Amino acid sequence: MSTYIPQREDLETGRLRLNITKDVLEDVSRRGIFFQPATPPYQLPPLTQLDDDDLGDLLSTISTYCAFVDEELARASMEYEAAKSQEAFVRARVRIELRDHTKLKADEARDQMEVDKRVVESRANTLYAKAMYEVVEVKAKNSQRDWDTVSRRITQRGQEIDRIRRGINVESQRDPTTGPTSPFGPFGMKR
Repeated sequence: MSTYIPQREDLETGRLRLNITKDVLEDVSRRGIFFQPATPPYQLPPLTQLDDDDLGDLLSTISTYCAFVDEELARASMEYEAAKSQEAFVRARVRIELRDHTKLKADEARDQMEVDKRVVESRANTLYAKAMYEVVEVKAKNSQRDWDTVSRRITQRGQEIDRIRRGINVESQRDPTTGPTSPFGPFGMKR
């Protein structure tokens, strides 16, 4: 039986490697996944105060952003799945090495495996990929919600216009003796 040389990660180094929050947030910001609003926190402008052109521009901007975030979500999903596979592989290889080269109890072997540098590194990569995926997923859901909100307001505005037109059409088909006495029709045109 050959000698197994453990590749233990130092306690503090391992702890720091597994704390991936700062790295994820920096990478998310660097990749442009977050809107960079002029005044935080980001929120939609009051939609009732926007004219039709501004609503259309806002919907177009949000649509473009949704497409970008969806691509980032697909990328993050692939990276997360790859990291999980790599971690499983590394764990299996270290487990085999431990089994072949040592006579440890199951708990001791598991502990040896968990502190192995290769396992710590692969675990940190998996945690990073999972966190990135979850952050991008939240951003995708929020941007889709914003798109739905603006789209719904555009639909409401169209329905308001239709109701006004129907009211005018009903008004213009009334009996002239009971209808409006103005010499102008519903659109301000002379009758």
